[in-house]
Amino acid sequence: MLASLRKDPSLRLTMQGRFLLQSLGVLSIGQHRLKQFAYSVPDRWVSAVAVLARDSAVVWRKLAEELEARSRAV
Repeated sequence: MLASLRKDPSLRLTMQGRFLLQSLGVLSIGQHRLKQFAYSVPDRWVSAVAVLARDSAVVWRKLAEELEARSRAV
């Protein structure tokens, strides 16, 4: 799905669209890579990175909810 989104000119030719595609690309990691990321965080930063990850998850959930509401309205 991400590959199709990356081909869409309305996304890849705008600054916001490119930022969205880059962000989605970073987030579309597999379970194996997720564990690698988790173990790469130094012990002194584990709590801080966990907070940032949770905060980001909240933002992405809100985006998903907004998009789903928009989809229902169309």
